[in-house]
Amino acid sequence: MAIYTNGEPAVNKWHPTLEVTPIVASKRRRRRKAWGSYRGTVEQRAAAAALLTRQGWTVKEAAGICCVNKSYVRLAQRLSVEDRYQLSHNRLKLAELSHDYKRQLAERRTQRSPEPPKPEPVADPVLAKWRELQQQGDSSTDANLDRLIGRFGADRVMAALDRVTAPQRVAAE
Repeated sequence: MAIYTNGEPAVNKWHPTLEVTPIVASKRRRRRKAWGSYRGTVEQRAAAAALLTRQGWTVKEAAGICCVNKSYVRLAQRLSVEDRYQLSHNRLKLAELSHDYKRQLAERRTQRSPEPPKPEPVADPVLAKWRELQQQGDSSTDANLDRLIGRFGADRVMAALDRVTAPQRVAAE
């Protein structure tokens, strides 16, 4: 027969003849209370998380402890000491700083101009002559091709053209 902690026997009040077996519930893991708005503003929590990262915590850990976005922690890390002070005293807004930072990144991306592709060094004299003729753009292309074939032979010219016009292998393969 089961006995309650107060010493009385455990009895089912609807069926007094049935014995009641108390179920011992497992201890639930206590959930860590998150830092919400009652623990400061997002700016203050980001400044605190930035201080934690200077003490050796990772950005992920500091952001988890302070309940703030990791990008805000990284943004607070980049700030100067004076700006962090203003951030922790609600004189700077993280949303504005984040917007400005993203705008600067976009401007840097647009300022980068892609470099023109460099011509490949050509070891084959047939290909070198062929590219030279292509760049000249003469109207007497047939005469130049005849001289090229006469000088190197039709087999070498065709083999060189096959190498140049072969399909490229995909890097993912």
